[in-house]
Amino acid sequence: MRFHVFPLLMRLAPVILLAGCTSNLQQLKEINPDAIDFQSSLASEYLAYSESEIEQGRSQSADYYAGKGVKASKGEKIGPDMVNNSSPDAKKLAKARQDLVGLLNDDVKNIAPQKAARAQLLFDCWNGQETHAKMDIKDSCASEFSTSYKEVLMVADSIEFGEASSNRIEFVPGSAELGDDEIDIIGEIAQQLKGKKDYIIKLIAGMDIKDIKSKYLADRRLKNTRAELVKARIPKKKIIFGKPDTEKSSADAVHLSNDDEQSSDGVDILVTSSRHLLAVPAND
Repeated sequence: MRFHVFPLLMRLAPVILLAGCTSNLQQLKEINPDAIDFQSSLASEYLAYSESEIEQGRSQSADYYAGKGVKASKGEKIGPDMVNNSSPDAKKLAKARQDLVGLLNDDVKNIAPQKAARAQLLFDCWNGQETHAKMDIKDSCASEFSTSYKEVLMVADSIEFGEASSNRIEFVPGSAELGDDEIDIIGEIAQQLKGKKDYIIKLIAGMDIKDIKSKYLADRRLKNTRAELVKARIPKKKIIFGKPDTEKSSADAVHLSNDDEQSSDGVDILVTSSRHLLAVPAND
């Protein structure tokens, strides 16, 4: 008597595959990571994302990311996914991955574990959605990664440059002249950067550019701030002008203050590593 094993396996295949696709997610749910350090935060991010993939009917994708979460929860070092060279955004993704890997050092992971984990998950989301998701979902992942990356970059800059990394100088409304207090702040920034070489200073006018008059005022404030920095022995070539934070699509549109009541009559002085200057914004 012959047993027709092959047809039987074919009938069982969907059941076996389904069981395999839910095992990693079930295991990660049982672990239930607490998002305390980077590893557990990463596991928690992958858990939430895997559950959302299940809701969208993408069981294989859910299983894959849950598997990364399981490994992260066990302490294994899990990096961002490699980029598929056939992807339409392969070059941009590869640059973004390189920037992210360079950013996620141990200090950043220890100080801001949840932000670091979120950035990695969003990169994987952007990278993974290239192959099967609708355009609006892909664009959402890319945009959120860009925002998350900037948040992690601020953390890295604060570690590397300390108090010099983020400052704001204020102007009298309608004026572009720096007062004594603002000149002192610039002097302190220059002193903190003394001896450092790997940095770029971004100057961003914190005001809405509504007409020619406001644009002229913003330009004067930026140029006067730059001139004072140069007086304080900051090389002019290390100073660049960024775009106002009202232009959210710009890589320079980062507002570091936590003060929601902040005056628009100021200039943000942001110090970042020159190696991040050419970071590719995902949502350009």
